Amino acid sequence: MAECRNGREVIAALKQRTIDVLFLDIEMPASSGFDVIEQLGVSNVPATVFVTAHNQYALKAFNVHAIDYLTKPIDPGRLNETISIVKDRIASKTALATHKQLKTVFETLNLSSATDQPTYPKRMLVHNGSKDAFDVAAAQIGRNPYAGFQSHELS
Repeated sequence: MAECRNGREVIAALKQRTIDVLFLDIEMPASSGFDVIEQLGVSNVPATVFVTAHNQYALKAFNVHAIDYLTKPIDPGRLNETISIVKDRIASKTALATHKQLKTVFETLNLSSATDQPTYPKRMLVHNGSKDAFDVAAAQIGRNPYAGFQSHELS
């Protein structure tokens, strides 16, 4: 957690530590909240909630991917709604990161991933009604299970 007095301090704090959510005022001494986002780049800024006394910046705030926009004086009920939205966003981001890590682990271990399909055994004993036949194939899930089979009768 950090409290900053101006845009320069905000930028320094964001470069020094990992921050999950940024409550950012629009009008600050020497720069604006939008200047901070422009200097860092939208993709390098954490989840951002703009807090300001001026409602005319709302559209611009959402154009730079703000999660929410609170006007001063802040209503406690509205702040609780915003915090709930922020928690959901952070949980979604965490879940996505976990999914990506697991996928990487599975690929590294050369296990089946969501795009890989396991293969069936290459040989299968099939009873065709009167005789048993030994069929050879390398079928995969999603394909015709009999595609590529060659029948060899057992004597």
